[in-house]
Amino acid sequence: MDIGVFLSRKFQEILCVLDKEADLTHTKHTGSTTQVVKWEPPPRGWRMLNTDGAARGTLGLAGAGGVLRDEAGTWIIGFSEHLGRCSAITAELWAALRGLKLAKEECTTKLWIQVDSTAIVSMLTTTTNFHPEYHSLIQQCKILLDWAGWEVKISHVLEKLIK
Repeated sequence: MDIGVFLSRKFQEILCVLDKEADLTHTKHTGSTTQVVKWEPPPRGWRMLNTDGAARGTLGLAGAGGVLRDEAGTWIIGFSEHLGRCSAITAELWAALRGLKLAKEECTTKLWIQVDSTAIVSMLTTTTNFHPEYHSLIQQCKILLDWAGWEVKISHVLEKLIK
């Protein structure tokens, strides 16, 4: 994708998030079915962290980003980062780690994390040994997830609450 088109799309996404009146409904085509995807606010007193990571190809240029919002959908803080070359899974883990750090810095006490990768949900919620390439990032995330100063839940963006 042309960098200008990419940046333009990301800018439009940011504008939609900032505009409370924007319709954040999207459609996701999964095989022969279409599923409507809309951001839903977290329960009262909670904050929602949505993160995403992506890489071009197997070990291509990658980036990560995320946004932390309150129960009304108000933007608290967001981030986007260029990661150099890495896998999509590594980019997803970097996004989760950076989002967790920012949420902690923002004195969040109840955090619901939504990611678009079921693999990341599994990595962060089970004790299974994953590929050594991801071990350090997973452990850093788990240390933050287990921090006693907050309650954290994690789920896939299209599934009900898992943890």
